[in-house]
Amino acid sequence: MRLRLVYAVVAALTLMAATAACTRQPSQPPPPKDIPVVTQPSFRQDIQPILDEFCVKCHQPADAHGDLRLNSYQDLLRGSRVGPAVNRQKPEESLLLQVIKHQVPQGMPFHTEPLTPNRITTIENWLRMGALDN
Repeated sequence: MRLRLVYAVVAALTLMAATAACTRQPSQPPPPKDIPVVTQPSFRQDIQPILDEFCVKCHQPADAHGDLRLNSYQDLLRGSRVGPAVNRQKPEESLLLQVIKHQVPQGMPFHTEPLTPNRITTIENWLRMGALDN
């Protein structure tokens, strides 16, 4: 009798462990760690590193998706076949800002997590300050 009880407990625990393993969600990569908001961002210190980390992989000279290169300040200002990425007169209308905020159908970055709120705010601050090459 005692042996049957032990077998029943072992069988129940095995079944519970197997069920838990089958229902576990696949692990997903953690979202990108956010950065502090930069109120007076510099292109070289604050903006280019964000572009390098999240955008240049697809927007580089060798493979510029949408004919947009983001590996330099000059390339960013040149824009793409759709038009300029930066609007210095009306920064809130900058295509760069609309795309990273997913306000247009083709939000970026594509096939990955959106930029963190602090990164978006940092880029927005840079645009509002005139999108300088500093």
